[in-house]
Amino acid sequence: MAKATIRYSHEEVIDAWLQSRPIEALPTAVLERTTAEMAERPFVLLGHDPDSADKVDELAELRVSIAEFPVAYAAARRARDTGLWVTMGAPNVVRGDSTSGNLNAANLARDGLLDILCGDYHASCLLYAALILHRQGYCELPAAVAMITANPARAFSPHDRGRIERGLSADLCLFTEDGGIPQIIATFKAGAPVYTRQANVEIPV
Repeated sequence: MAKATIRYSHEEVIDAWLQSRPIEALPTAVLERTTAEMAERPFVLLGHDPDSADKVDELAELRVSIAEFPVAYAAARRARDTGLWVTMGAPNVVRGDSTSGNLNAANLARDGLLDILCGDYHASCLLYAALILHRQGYCELPAAVAMITANPARAFSPHDRGRIERGLSADLCLFTEDGGIPQIIATFKAGAPVYTRQANVEIPV
């Protein structure tokens, strides 16, 4: 006996799912509730995968402050023009492209359209990605390092960290290189060592 197969488009499946949800879970209601809560207790709101300048404009109206993984150059450009932070995944830089065929993060850095590198699915890429951006001439070293330190701190508002300055939290990372790949030697939290690669390593600080 032959089996009948019914195929639905992604849009039909999503629409059916949305229609089955209670009204308070629908996107418009969720966004309205989010903006109301933000007015009472400010928090950081990100817009994921904006694919056009118009979508970025919509995000800005919703008080989104970070454009996460723009998938179109026009979206990244509009985010810059409207004052949104632009974040991309560090693995994108290390790989040299997006796993989804979207924008190349290094090219955005070259054009001054990248503010923050996030760990995405491989957090250990962060430092390596910053060094790659500098070595391959996409941006100067201070700008590259700021993408994993000062800029995220500013975007998410913990103003006591992200920079090496008197009076700020001394959250530091020491590293060496092995074949061009950074190797973490030690990390510090508020000036106190919390990790060393070797039990008796001497910390040159």
